[in-house]
Amino acid sequence: MSELHPCMKLVGLPYKRGGDSPRDGFDCFTLVRYVRKHCFERVTPAGAIPAEHLTSAQAAALAIFRTLGGKERVGSPWLECDPAEGCAVALGTWKVSRLHHCGVVVSGGVLHALEAPGVVWTPMRRIHELYARVEFFECPS
Repeated sequence: MSELHPCMKLVGLPYKRGGDSPRDGFDCFTLVRYVRKHCFERVTPAGAIPAEHLTSAQAAALAIFRTLGGKERVGSPWLECDPAEGCAVALGTWKVSRLHHCGVVVSGGVLHALEAPGVVWTPMRRIHELYARVEFFECPS
């Protein structure tokens, strides 16, 4: 039997917009930053934390847009990549819509934070069923 990845102990923690520790909880963007730093020793550029008056979906979209540098902007620190342990995953409900949610690849699935259940792990095959757009990014050191 294989051993669970250490960051899987975060599953079940509460959702909290702007929370950035296991004690406080996480939103999808702060979870990505925490997991990449503490479990994979990777840098995740800090986009500005969204304002409180935005809905969670708007806040996630803004955080992803700022973090990915609008993807089309020259000089973005993020590069698209194949799915691999520790890479960031940007997710969108519709193929033509903006990416509005994010997570990190862990143990063949995606660790991400949702409002109602909090931090969850979803197998990759299920991620592709739930989201029409699934894009993987890495920030080279």
